[in-house]
Amino acid sequence: FYGAVSKAGLKTFHPDVFGPLQSTYNVLHRHIAVSTFSNIAQWHGFSALEVSVNVATDYHLLSEMYDNFVYGTIKGNSHKEFNTPGSLALAHQRQNAVKRRARVMSNFPEDRKLHPDTSKTSRLSRILPEGIPIDYFDPEFFNKLDPRERAKYAKTGVAFPLPQYCTNEHHSDWAKMGKKDFMVKYGNDVLKLYNLPTAEELAAFEAEDKQAEEDGEPTDLDDTSDEEEPQRADGGDMED
Repeated sequence: FYGAVSKAGLKTFHPDVFGPLQSTYNVLHRHIAVSTFSNIAQWHGFSALEVSVNVATDYHLLSEMYDNFVYGTIKGNSHKEFNTPGSLALAHQRQNAVKRRARVMSNFPEDRKLHPDTSKTSRLSRILPEGIPIDYFDPEFFNKLDPRERAKYAKTGVAFPLPQYCTNEHHSDWAKMGKKDFMVKYGNDVLKLYNLPTAEELAAFEAEDKQAEEDGEPTDLDDTSDEEEPQRADGGDMED
């Protein structure tokens, strides 16, 4: 393929999707793509893909398929990216998210059960869980907590890197990393999203908690029946 591109005097294979479809430049690109594909297919170069040789030898059909892909799909995507830079990458992320949700729905059918929003909220659900990674919380929610609440999660670590690395493409880069290496390469960037108490504030909280424990006295819950019962003035017991 690249040999054919070079022989045609082109440095790269780059059709002009915004230009006339039948321009000499675009016709040359179409001929290179269709003819090289057809030749490779006839020599069984695509056997693993089960390409039909009958289709691969139909030049007119292949030309229409090429035009549909290049001047339909690629041209449409190019217009989207030109008008809204970054839109294709965002669409790709959303597509991956939808696929992951579909896999979860398929693998965990019990999650498809209806959970009415009208059910009464348990008081226990309002208590923040303990000992969980800080990125369990949405940064906006976490940063509104009081300093003492935020201090509970200052040293609980980070579970996942930033969203752009939570993809199939990057998963193997961090999934098996040690905690120290993970924090250096990914975790510290996540922590920047959270307003953690300073070291001085943490030390002050620990000192206050320690002082509170030292000042507190255990409550005597033992039965007092063995204590001397109060006597009446006449020397008899309080109970007749």
